[in-house]
Amino acid sequence: MSTCSCHDKEKHSLLPAAYRIISITRHTPQEWNFRVEVDFPARWGQFVEVSLPCVGEAPISVSDCGEGWIDLLIRNVGKVTGALFTLHEGCVFS
Repeated sequence: MSTCSCHDKEKHSLLPAAYRIISITRHTPQEWNFRVEVDFPARWGQFVEVSLPCVGEAPISVSDCGEGWIDLLIRNVGKVTGALFTLHEGCVFS
């Protein structure tokens, strides 16, 4: 009998996962940097699909990264980014 591995996050990085906001830096009223705790390696130029339940999802580019974190520089221009701007440090999103 085989074992199902469809929920193994290591093998299926496209499955949603929850990530915590470490810090928020407000550069302008419409442009904020979100530092997010992650458990995967990232590089500049890659993107993550940010998903908020009952709101939607948006691709956001990684603007900086380090061991265990990524930065997402986000401009508030729509439904998903507007909802992100209501979150605070310590909040979790997928």
